[in-house]
Amino acid sequence: MTEIKNPTSGIADPYWYEWTVGLDKAINMLNSDNTIKSITLQAPDLQGLDDVVIKYHDGSVECIQVKHTREEDQLSFSDIIFRKNDQSYISKFAKDWLKLNKDVHVKKVILYTNRTINDTPNNRAGLYRPGLTSFLKKLNEQVHTVKRINDIVFPEEWKKAWEKFLTELDILEDDKQKLEFLRVLEIQASQPGLLELKKIAINKLEATFQSSVRISEALFDKLVVALFTWTTTHRNKEEILLEDLYEALSIESYDFKGIVSLPTTEPFIDSRVKFCEDFEREILNTDKKVIFLSGEAGSGKTNVASFLVNKVNSIISLKYYTFKPLNIKSDYLSADKGGSNPRILWGDLLLQLKDKLKGQLSKYNVPMSIEFIDSIDNLRKEVIRLAEIMSELSGRKTIILIDGIDHAARSGQDSSFLNTLLPPQLLSDRVCFVIIGQPINSYNNYPTW
Repeated sequence: MTEIKNPTSGIADPYWYEWTVGLDKAINMLNSDNTIKSITLQAPDLQGLDDVVIKYHDGSVECIQVKHTREEDQLSFSDIIFRKNDQSYISKFAKDWLKLNKDVHVKKVILYTNRTINDTPNNRAGLYRPGLTSFLKKLNEQVHTVKRINDIVFPEEWKKAWEKFLTELDILEDDKQKLEFLRVLEIQASQPGLLELKKIAINKLEATFQSSVRISEALFDKLVVALFTWTTTHRNKEEILLEDLYEALSIESYDFKGIVSLPTTEPFIDSRVKFCEDFEREILNTDKKVIFLSGEAGSGKTNVASFLVNKVNSIISLKYYTFKPLNIKSDYLSADKGGSNPRILWGDLLLQLKDKLKGQLSKYNVPMSIEFIDSIDNLRKEVIRLAEIMSELSGRKTIILIDGIDHAARSGQDSSFLNTLLPPQLLSDRVCFVIIGQPINSYNNYPTW
């Protein structure tokens, strides 16, 4: 059997390292103190500073080029001036800096790597090369204080190395530009490896949301899924905004039971159409906060609800069915304990609101995940808050339809969602509940109001 000489050939660690650096920086957008407007991964207009581009609200940018090693390579002075395809790291950085700096203020140019720095000087091929740490230390000590690049002084034996370094900046127009470039250049070596960087990002999510490690890991996984769009030709824009981050993190893993699309059973008789039209007018024009539609079993309550929900331009904003049909033609299950759970009711309504507010999730501080909400009271509070926001945006009251409260009454649960339905006096004029079920006198565990 032929020996494999390079078992890691084709392994995507370098790409994932770049993207994880990008995700770590994107997570910083969640903290407004960082003033980050957007993150771009693989900026198409750049060559040497394209891995991660951070744009700030003041219009400035920060460019990060990421270099990864699996083999504990070191970064030396020679590495940053070595030319490959007639370009060195420094010359590529300077070229992109010059291009960007014509239109925006570039506040930082960063070489980010998990390589350690080699600070051992060498004298190969007649050129003395200083240790990189020592060189950068002396450069940074002077670059922010001198007025001219010629005022930067190195030891005599470093002179040719410094001249060679400056040669790599010849693409810049003059010494003034070279000095400006060197003032924003940073080399961040000995950075965390891939798995450690992932852990740092997860810990940052945990601190931001005060969430458990398990939830934070799940949130990180959602960002990894989003990379398929953010780093490929499938993206329809380059910049990742705070809203994009919210949308990626807001994908729920729950399989809630209440969101069910029930078809209207045909034929739907004319008299019932007329009833629905009258009922719609009553819902829209009444000042009542709760409307109760009741009828005996089999009287067609759910078919009326489905007709209202399925209409074009339906007045129903959010819907919840306490039960699911076995199939379109079968009888309904008499009771669905899962659908009677208060967390499922309010969770489903919140999921629908998140979907309707997509594009404005960050603006209205929509919860990232239902798992973050620790109580039914807080979950309900978020539903009502966002329903009122939705009313303001639409210019009409938000109408929430809940069908089948008799199923909740028959579920046998001590704490069904019936106990969490809000009485009318606690609702604002912006929200109206349409509740459907069998007659009041049939169940003594309906809400007393």
